Amino acid sequence: MHDVSHGAARWGLDGLKFGVTHTLGLLPGSAVFGMAFGTVAAQKGLTFAEAATMSAFVFSGAAQLVAMEIWSNPVTIGTIVTLAAAATVVGLRMVLMGATLRPWLGGMPPIKIYPALCSTPIQRG
Repeated sequence: MHDVSHGAARWGLDGLKFGVTHTLGLLPGSAVFGMAFGTVAAQKGLTFAEAATMSAFVFSGAAQLVAMEIWSNPVTIGTIVTLAAAATVVGLRMVLMGATLRPWLGGMPPIKIYPALCSTPIQRG
């Protein structure tokens, strides 16, 4: 296993505290991105609920902005297929990001790794 300067992943309150304190610096940028996405979504005619739903299901801010460029009213099957293809292509960069997490997560059991990776957007953009 590779040497990781911060040690192995910690599961529990200690790990949660470590994660929160080390990601606080991302909060201002995330807030600004959220406002920018909300503005673009409103310009495209999405309601707050629609924009929030998109944010809940699309974990890539870059994919959200690409989707807003493709978005058209009314939404057709062709639009949906194009949106899905664009989101997939933009999201492929996450494969490399996931590989960089291997030294931290490699020794943990899948039951702990996969729920965390599926529920945590490795932030947007």
